[in-house]
Amino acid sequence: MERTEQDHQERVQLADMIEHRAEDIVDRWLQQVRAGATASRVPRTDLSDGIRDYLRHLGELLRGGQPLDGIGLSVWGDVARAHALTRVRLGFDVTQLFHELVILRRVTTHVLREEGLWDGKQAEGILDDLNDLIDAAIYSSIKSYIDFRDYATRRAEAEHIGFLIHELKNPLGAAVIATEQLRAQDLSPEQRRLCEILDRNIDRIRRMIDDVLLAERLQVGEVQSRPIEVTLGPLFKDAVEVFQRVASGKGLELKVTCDPSLTLRADPNLTLSATENLLDNAIKYTDAGEVTFDVEDHAGEVVFHVRDQCSGLSPAELRVIFEPFKRAHFGKPGTGLGLAIARRAVEAQGGTIHAESSAEAGCHFWFTLPRT
Repeated sequence: MERTEQDHQERVQLADMIEHRAEDIVDRWLQQVRAGATASRVPRTDLSDGIRDYLRHLGELLRGGQPLDGIGLSVWGDVARAHALTRVRLGFDVTQLFHELVILRRVTTHVLREEGLWDGKQAEGILDDLNDLIDAAIYSSIKSYIDFRDYATRRAEAEHIGFLIHELKNPLGAAVIATEQLRAQDLSPEQRRLCEILDRNIDRIRRMIDDVLLAERLQVGEVQSRPIEVTLGPLFKDAVEVFQRVASGKGLELKVTCDPSLTLRADPNLTLSATENLLDNAIKYTDAGEVTFDVEDHAGEVVFHVRDQCSGLSPAELRVIFEPFKRAHFGKPGTGLGLAIARRAVEAQGGTIHAESSAEAGCHFWFTLPRT
């Protein structure tokens, strides 16, 4: 009999033994795991269901016949994700998750040793395969646990911020109504000037609220990309006109180079959001000179460039420039969310965003989007 066929039969025998002794493995595992303070308070079923899934999938992998050398984390897929999500919900930390899977490996090995499978070098090789599979399960589960834990933390933060923003909207709405009522009165020129100041600041607060909400929604994945066929001329027309007026008001020039007939399949709202935030950032931090916006059509992707003549950024600042509330330049109005929103709007579409700068002067931001 060829070695590969013999290996397969030995693995099938190992899978049969695991299936035959599964309940014994689970009982011994439970006895050891429930000795911990956290696990002792968790119902038996919540603890053990995931372990049964591991044993069942372990048997399937052993019977499958595929090579087990260099086994990857992906083979555990939904089993590891479901188990990790349960542990996040139960309040386990990552050390407890690791500990219970190490116990599973130890208990399974002990039970199989009782079955007489620990005799000879061939059996050692089979059990090495078993340990490799369980090690992959451990690493896959830990990775999934960290992903779920971080997502749960971000979502809780987003819900908290959303509640605060909702509470802010009530007094803001009252301020808007009061300003409208004042404007309806017979006001002096000075009073009208004060109303205009109120309008500008209320509008600024509203934009800040919208930015925070959008940033949090993008952070937790609540904003989904909905790509359609987009022509860049109509998409950017109004935004370019607005930013050209803003730049002109600061004595700057906004130069645009873009084929208006260029098309790609993208989410128009996310693409426009990313572009507007980059242009707003460039004009805000440029006090003299020009800002340029160029679009290049490359094979398979479209590249959007925004260049400014700001005072420049250091390498340390560039490393965090796309993180929320990280502001490289102070003394300018803003929340520090514009570039974070741009990044997430681009990445939600499968694109990439980048920045470079000379510490003396000028920044270059660019992002890419796939053509299809």
